[in-house]
Amino acid sequence: MNYSKRCDALTEKIEADAFLVYNIEGSDLPSIYYLTGFTGEGALLVSAKGQILITDSRYIEQASREVPDLPVRQVSGSYLDEIVAAIRESGIARLALSGVRMCYSMVNKLREKTDVEIVVTEDPVSNLRIVKEPEEIDRIRAAVKLTEESLDQLVPG
Repeated sequence: MNYSKRCDALTEKIEADAFLVYNIEGSDLPSIYYLTGFTGEGALLVSAKGQILITDSRYIEQASREVPDLPVRQVSGSYLDEIVAAIRESGIARLALSGVRMCYSMVNKLREKTDVEIVVTEDPVSNLRIVKEPEEIDRIRAAVKLTEESLDQLVPG
């Protein structure tokens, strides 16, 4: 999968300097996986300058295996504090995030702790995920074939 191409498509789609994906307790695993291939919990800051994965100690080793080329920040205090630090260090003035995927209280906390303009969007990553790449289509076909073969073994004739 070409994850950097997917992130580029996202940054072109949003009207902001960066997009924040927040996947804590499974709140947005499909988006973080689609953009990076990472299957753990964390947050992802996507901008034209690149991506930053923020995760806690439980997922650091996993991140090094699944996304070895991606900069990873380990949470030392709270996710919110680490996200705020990454936003400040990245020089982001306008941050987009999904109002569908992120809870209202988190959006408010980001507004309180940063000077950035927060742009609440629908869910742009879901819209990107609709269009399948050739490799994804091949995987879907292989899964369908395997499923059909399995069903043939269960149901006679």
